[in-house]
Amino acid sequence: MSDDMHCYRDDHALYREVLHARLKAHEKHGDNSIEAEHPGSPRWLSILVEEIGEVANALTYDGPTGNLRAELVDVLAVAAAWVSAIDRKPATPYAEQETTK
Repeated sequence: MSDDMHCYRDDHALYREVLHARLKAHEKHGDNSIEAEHPGSPRWLSILVEEIGEVANALTYDGPTGNLRAELVDVLAVAAAWVSAIDRKPATPYAEQETTK
């Protein structure tokens, strides 16, 4: 492996951690899990922004310390779940879904 590829060595461990975070969140939220949502649902963005807000909070002078990495993993978990949902069922505008039911 070339020296410029060293930053990718631990990616597999990170991907496993992201998957674990997704599974943990799915278990925690049960029937209300984002994993069941259609990829065009507005819930995806609100949950992703909420997780990004927790990253922002971790960066403030009076925010919780030591949890920036964990919050970033949560952002990755939501983003990965959303991409996975798109791969399973292409996103259509949520409004279109509601009118075609």
